[in-house]
Amino acid sequence: MAYATLADLIIAFGREGIVQLTDRADPPAGVVDAAVAGEALGYADNLIDGYLGGRYVLPLKLAQPMLKGVAQDLAWCRLQAELTEDAKRRQDAALRTLRDLAGGLITLPGETGSASPTGSGTIKLKSQDRIFSRDKMSGL
Repeated sequence: MAYATLADLIIAFGREGIVQLTDRADPPAGVVDAAVAGEALGYADNLIDGYLGGRYVLPLKLAQPMLKGVAQDLAWCRLQAELTEDAKRRQDAALRTLRDLAGGLITLPGETGSASPTGSGTIKLKSQDRIFSRDKMSGL
C-alpha cells in the first residue's frame, strides 16, 4: 500500500525542495526525478509495513492520515545526502510513531488487528492415560 505519493511529497516539502533532492542528473535537469522519489517512497512504505505487519492485517483498509505524514517524513529523510538536525528529528519522530503503533500505544482507527495469537505461547495438550504407571508396575 502506498502511504504517500510524489504529489504528497511536493505539497509537504515544496517542488523546489524535492527537485533539489531528486535531480541527480549531470548537468541538473531542474525537474523532479520520479524514479528517485519513488525509491524513497517505496522504502518508507516497506518500513511502515514492517512495523505494522505484526499488529495489523495488511494492506490496511483505510487511508490513515497519520501514516501519510510518517511516510512523507521517512521518504524525505531517505532523499537527504546527509541528515540535518531537522531531518534527524523528523526521522526519530516517525520511527517512534511506528514503534508506538507496533506496540499498541497508538491504534489505527477502523483497522483489524493481526490474526496472530497474542497469548503466552503455551500449548496445552490432552493425551491418553498412562499405560504403565507405578501402581500397575509394582511388584514386577
